[in-house]
Amino acid sequence: MLGVRLSTGLLLKTCHTALCFTFIFATVCLLVYTPLPSASFAADDISLDEALEGFDDEVGEEPDNSLEDVIDGFEDESAADETGPPQNIETDGTHTPTSYPTFALSGAARIRAFYNYARHAPEAGETDWRGFSSLRGDLLLEADSKLGNAWQAKFTLWGYYDPIYDIQGWDEYTEDVTDTHIKNLELRDTYIQGRLLPYLDIKVGRQIVVWGKSDNLRVCDVLNPLYLREVGMTDIRDLRLPVTMVRLDYYWSNWGVSGMAIPEIRFNELPVYGGDFYFQDEPLPDEEIPDSGIENMEYAFSVNGIFSGWDISLYFADIYDDAPYLSLESLDLISPGPPPVFQADLALKHARLKMYGAAWNLAIGNWLIKAEGAHFQGLKYFNTPDQTYARTDVLAGIEYSGFHEISISFEALNRHLHNYDEALEASPTAIKQNETQYTARLTKDWMNETLTLLLLASAYGVDFLSGSFERFVLEYDITDAWTLIGGLVLYQSGDKPEFKNIGNNDRIFAEVKYSF
Repeated sequence: MLGVRLSTGLLLKTCHTALCFTFIFATVCLLVYTPLPSASFAADDISLDEALEGFDDEVGEEPDNSLEDVIDGFEDESAADETGPPQNIETDGTHTPTSYPTFALSGAARIRAFYNYARHAPEAGETDWRGFSSLRGDLLLEADSKLGNAWQAKFTLWGYYDPIYDIQGWDEYTEDVTDTHIKNLELRDTYIQGRLLPYLDIKVGRQIVVWGKSDNLRVCDVLNPLYLREVGMTDIRDLRLPVTMVRLDYYWSNWGVSGMAIPEIRFNELPVYGGDFYFQDEPLPDEEIPDSGIENMEYAFSVNGIFSGWDISLYFADIYDDAPYLSLESLDLISPGPPPVFQADLALKHARLKMYGAAWNLAIGNWLIKAEGAHFQGLKYFNTPDQTYARTDVLAGIEYSGFHEISISFEALNRHLHNYDEALEASPTAIKQNETQYTARLTKDWMNETLTLLLLASAYGVDFLSGSFERFVLEYDITDAWTLIGGLVLYQSGDKPEFKNIGNNDRIFAEVKYSF
């Protein structure tokens, strides 16, 4: 009977996660045939043939627009950052910046709230994360200034304050939580950029460089650390943390070459001890962060080509691993016993890695096919301290935008660790030879793109049992300046260490944002 109950529980858990994960694609059928009223079109004006337009195209058939025009719609900030002149400097065919205001001030203010409805009553000594867990206010200020004919500067300041800790009382939280979640103030994108030679540009300061083609998963995108203290709440594009670097870009024909020297050493911001996303009962050891400067400088290099209907990028980076590994510094005998008692001195360290990567996009009609691959050398783990490892990550993805104001995508990623040692599977390393992750994403617009629905599902493991989450977001532009956002995030626990106890973090969130 016990075996039957265990098998039944495993089956139910797998089915639950799989159903949540595939819900995005089932929803598309309903969305195609139920558009909301719009000032520019009515639902009756869309025939079945129009709704399914794009599925009838042959792979080799040229659509009405050229492939270059089609892929242009998919080129977001990552493509603009990889090739072509620096962002915010518009150019004509001679690579001469066009005019724009000498000085511009912009920004955004927002108030957001999280309500955790799935939390259980805490045990003695634990923080009570039930109910409202955040009422944070954020302020982002950006100042852009033109400096001469071909130079400009940008200054960005971002800060937040969360009064929920004053309302609940600081004594309810650990010191790590109050130090990181109550308030913060930092420089974001702050740099000077310009043209040194007709096709050579330079950019110096804190900045974000986006590598790769994926919108949801990281393979080649290794230059900027991530804010990971709130799992599943935000897209990758809003999680990247800027670092100080010197960047040179050279362009010719359809190609661009970039080189980066990164003196600022900065790593992922992980959940802290006592936080609602922290996955252990005890605090982690102190993290050793190498000093910023020339001695520990990180380096990166990329070659990018954009052609009619497809593009390709090649990457190399000599960097520190953003994810730390546990290191045994010393082992002291406290009592000879029996049994003997030892005290271990542990630390979190970051290995120095070399990364070789490539990414590729192909547009065919309303389809966009993506592929990425990266090979890492120099990985280290606690369970085998005298060994270093290599890992190869491979991603494949596809995106379809042929439905009316609907875009759907699916991406799959596998990380394969070479020369695997079975000792790595034991705690505390808990690393598998192959780690698989999937994401499915759907976006739907109504009312001239003033109302947007986002459905995102992400799961680890071939059987979805290593941990997963689903995010449902509805965003409404009340005016050009005011935006209202609301949604729901569901979590499923798994055997991946950081997802071990995440299942009780289901929450509702709401946000009001004012842009100026």
